[in-house]
Parts: sequence; structure tokens; C-alpha cells
Amino acid sequence: MDSLITRMDRSDVSARSLFDPETADRLEAADRQILSGEKETLELVFSTPVQGKAVWLKDLKFRINISETEHAVGGVVFDITEIKEYEAELEEHKHHLEELVAKRTKDLKTANQELESTLQALRGAQARLVQSEKMASLGVLTAAVSHEINNPLQYLSGIHYGFANYFKTHGSRDEETTNLLLQSTETSIERISGIVSGLNQFSRDNSDYDEDCDIHSILDNCLVMLHHETKHRIEVTRHFSGESLVVKGNVGKLHQVFMNVLINAIQSIDSEGRMDITTSVKKGRASILVSDTGSGIPREHLSKILDPFFTTKEPGKGTGLGLSITFSILKEHHGHIEFESEPNQGTKAMITLPLKKKS
Repeated sequence: MDSLITRMDRSDVSARSLFDPETADRLEAADRQILSGEKETLELVFSTPVQGKAVWLKDLKFRINISETEHAVGGVVFDITEIKEYEAELEEHKHHLEELVAKRTKDLKTANQELESTLQALRGAQARLVQSEKMASLGVLTAAVSHEINNPLQYLSGIHYGFANYFKTHGSRDEETTNLLLQSTETSIERISGIVSGLNQFSRDNSDYDEDCDIHSILDNCLVMLHHETKHRIEVTRHFSGESLVVKGNVGKLHQVFMNVLINAIQSIDSEGRMDITTSVKKGRASILVSDTGSGIPREHLSKILDPFFTTKEPGKGTGLGLSITFSILKEHHGHIEFESEPNQGTKAMITLPLKKKS
């Protein structure tokens, strides 16, 4: 590293003949500060072109007292071009390293997100598999229960028919009471028959999606099976379309869809309330609206309620799989579900399914 000690006085050559105007201004300003006594020493770093190449210099200026009245500026100039080149190279490597780290960090973040997404999908698939196995077991159990109920039910139907014919032929001492009892028995048999029919529909073991699914019949079956949950506290009103709503799909799975939606609506009503079921035909699709007067869903949760394992219920009261499975089944049927809700204002679940094409 070369150095040069210089002594400048009034007769020295001006810096303007050696450097560009900006550098010359800086050097002259530094000289004035030194000569005026404002500064004892100063350090300046600047570059100047030499044979077409930038040369970096460090000028260490200091005050020289020649006499009490005469002063000069002395300085040591170092060539720091090599140091600057090393610094530039280091800065370039640093910038490259920062870019590399940023890229690797981004790649790692993306990989983590993809891994998390894959794990979430696997958890959802596993949950649906477990739920599917549970539903299959439930279907077998339900079919068995339905069969066991059906046998004595047929026997009761025969007894009722026999009593009705007997009293019709031989009369009764108290016809009003007899007719009331016969009517009550007939209503109970019809109700049990409806439950058995609903259980049979719910437990149908069919993996195909080519069945004719009557939406109104499915909703009625679900309401029959859920009657014990709604009686005496929830007023259920049907507003069914005059048109037949038949879609191609899987009857058992669609029972599961509407059971999940109706159960959610029922469970959202703490004490007493109302549930309305409205069906219609819109642009070649069956539209089913289930509205309730329950507790509603906070806005920040609406976008998450179809996610696997998401639930606002207390531990042990819900797995967070019902609506996720509902969404999956509807997707298999080319259907769609969406929700509107406000806390304490109830919830609307809107389901659409493509209608069976008329032949």
C-alpha cells in the first residue's frame, strides 16, 4: 500500500487541476476546516480515474503549525483500491448469499406448506375412511335393527287388521273409544313403518351413483328419524316444490348429507326454535334451503366450517367431520353447499344438486 506525505501552502498546485470538481470541492473544504482551526485532522475517501481505471484513495489530513501566524495542511494519501475491490467482491458475495438464503428459505417455506397441505389431505382422507367404516358398520347394524323391528311390525299390522274387521263385523259397546284406539294403533304402525323405511334407505349398501334419488323422500325420511330431537321444542316447516326433485346419485350417501345438515341445524337451537326446509328448481338444479333460528356462526368461522376437524362444539360433542364429509359427498354428486349466518340470527344452508335429465 503506497503512501505519500505532502505539504501544501499558498504556492501549491490547486486540487482542481488533479481531481473532478466534486472531489476538489471536498478537498478544498477540508483544507479550509484544517487551516481555520475548526478541525485538527480529517479523513477523506474518494476515487479518481487513472488511465481509465477508478483508483480509490484515503487522504488523512492534519494541521501543521509553521509559526504562530503561518499554518499549512499536511496529509498522508493511501491507495486503497485493492481494499475497495475486496469490499465490492465481498458485498457481491454477500448479496448473492442473501439471495440464495432467501430463495432456499422460500423454497423451504413452500415445501413446508406443501407438506402441511399433504398431511392435512391425508388426515382428511384417513378421517373420511374411518367415518366411512363407521357408517358401513352403522349401516349393517341399522339394517339388522330394521329387520328385527319389521317382523313384529308385520305381526302388529295383522292384529290391527283383524281387530278392525272384527269390530266392523260384530260392532262394539263403545264405538267411539274403539275407533279412537284403532286409529291410534294405525297411526303408530304407520309411524313405525316410516321409521323402518327411513332406516332401510339410510343403510342401503350401494357404492354406485346411478340411483334415482327423490330429494323430498330423503328429507322426509331424515325428519322421521330425527323426530325425537325436534318434538316439543322445534317447529319444522316444509315448503316443498310442487315439482319432483329427482337426482342421479347414491341414496344412502344423500341421506347422510341431509342428516348432517339437519342435525347441525337442530343442535344450534338450544331450547325452542324453528327450522324451515324449502325446495325449488333453479336452472335445471334442485335447490334445498335449510334455515334455522339457532345460535348462528361467527363470520370468521364461516370459511372454515367445511374444513376437516374444524368444530366450535365442546370437546367430546363433535369431531368436525360432519360438514367436511357432507361437502365431499356433494362434490361426488356434482353438488354444492354454502352457508349464510350471523351470531344469534340463525343459519341458512343452501344445497344445490343437478336434476336427473328427463328422457
